[in-house]
Amino acid sequence: MFSSWFKMKDECPVCALSLRRSAESDEWFGGYFVNLIASESLMLIVVAGYVLAKWPTVPWTNVEILGVVMVIVSPIISYPFAKMLWVAIELIFAERR
Repeated sequence: MFSSWFKMKDECPVCALSLRRSAESDEWFGGYFVNLIASESLMLIVVAGYVLAKWPTVPWTNVEILGVVMVIVSPIISYPFAKMLWVAIELIFAERR
């Protein structure tokens, strides 16, 4: 579905379904919103897991570094998955109209 990590193809190579909803302005916002929720949730789970694993002597400097790295890296990693999830959500709601 993607020609590169950040560039989606115009249509599905298997079924020729159009993946671009250029007439609708929420395409970019919807993918961004799903990516934000997914990446921040992942960051919260990883950082909370690290704190619980190291409790009661938590190295707080490491927690801060882990949090900053997760905030930067997790949206990049989850981008194509969030974008495809948003396309699926659009298709589900388009069929119901």
